[in-house]
Amino acid sequence: MRRPPARLTPRHPSSLVLWLTVWLGVLGFAPLAAQDPAAASDAPLPSALPQLARRIEQRQPVRVVCLGDSVTGVYYHTGGLRAYPELLADHLRHRWPDSTVEVVNAGISGNTTADGLARLDRDVLAHQPHVVTIQFGLNDMARVPPETFRANLTTLVQRCRDSHAEVVLCTPNGILDPRVRGGGGRSVEALEQFASLTRALARELGVPVCDLLAGYQSVARQAPRRFRWLMSDQIHPNLDGHRLNAAELARVLCGPSWPGDPFEPPTLPAPTALARTRQKVAQGQPVRVLAMAPVGEAVVAALRRHSGASPVELTTWEVAGQTLPQIEAASARVRKEGPYDLVVVALPHAALPAQEPTEADVWSGSWVLNNSLAFGRREWDVLVAAPSLETTPLTADSAAREEFLRRLAHAQDLPFIARPAALATAPAADAWAAWFQQHWGE
Repeated sequence: MRRPPARLTPRHPSSLVLWLTVWLGVLGFAPLAAQDPAAASDAPLPSALPQLARRIEQRQPVRVVCLGDSVTGVYYHTGGLRAYPELLADHLRHRWPDSTVEVVNAGISGNTTADGLARLDRDVLAHQPHVVTIQFGLNDMARVPPETFRANLTTLVQRCRDSHAEVVLCTPNGILDPRVRGGGGRSVEALEQFASLTRALARELGVPVCDLLAGYQSVARQAPRRFRWLMSDQIHPNLDGHRLNAAELARVLCGPSWPGDPFEPPTLPAPTALARTRQKVAQGQPVRVLAMAPVGEAVVAALRRHSGASPVELTTWEVAGQTLPQIEAASARVRKEGPYDLVVVALPHAALPAQEPTEADVWSGSWVLNNSLAFGRREWDVLVAAPSLETTPLTADSAAREEFLRRLAHAQDLPFIARPAALATAPAADAWAAWFQQHWGE
């Protein structure tokens, strides 16, 4: 079933989370000074998009539509709640706090430029956008001849311009080497070709280009391991990759002086972590829980304190003694057996890497979380439990394993449930009870 584009309604700028240590290292960015929102409106306006600059200068509303494929849309690889268009909206609202900014996500999985043309009127132009960003190529290079891709992009740009919208063309993001794992007919060479076509067409048509591929290649050259941590699977960036996408695109819309780093779009509010579960309880319906052993009973006990008349049904996911690849293979069951209302991933301490994770570790860990989510927008709650909830006290060895899992959870936009310092030696059930108590009422 085709999922309609997501529409983001205007809101006031949220508080910022500045990751100046671990996550700047993960993304390979040098720290920059945070920009004061009051000073943002005094910064030079973008010269590449003169109509946008005029609207900002006159404090008129700004509407941006992001057209693309699954990388643009909201799917499992970013956690099912937001992608780079949603993060871009946070950049723009922070950059222009005096303007009303709206961003519409018009990304659909599997789409090529031909699909984008077919739904352009309905999904893009109907919103009367002031700016349209276009990102295609990952599906085109497997199914569309280069000359057709170029012709389709040309028509997309022309039709958007005919509707008085300014356009930004985006190259595709980097991908993992298809020789390591199947790339679905894609190759690094084809990726380079389609990115080059996009750059050349942007120059020919006189539209700005956001060169995402160059950004990923820069990270890969400087720190290959950091590049790997931007990817959820073969071709899709995780939310950390989308943070890079949003920052690069924000520089095009806001001007090259915009400090995309270390600005990080605000984290999601805590109630989002239990949105589906709370909804089922509010409706008095049964709550279906799938939880890895041995945390299931503790989670259910904590949940029942808040579930009222709603029965809580637990399905235990046995993982004891299994390796990470074995757990990855079993994780395919979640979507087949679901929908559940709450899935709790609690990977065993012994299954996690104690040293620098290998490619296989990152791949399997990412896919355990990918498979624990719905394919598209998040349809059920997913929590990731730290190993320290079951193994106390936290040693140097277990800390390394915990950091690996924390990275994965952050990259998938999933809550990471760690043991609070105040309950350092308490039973795991107490830690779960405290977490549910804190977040249920928010």
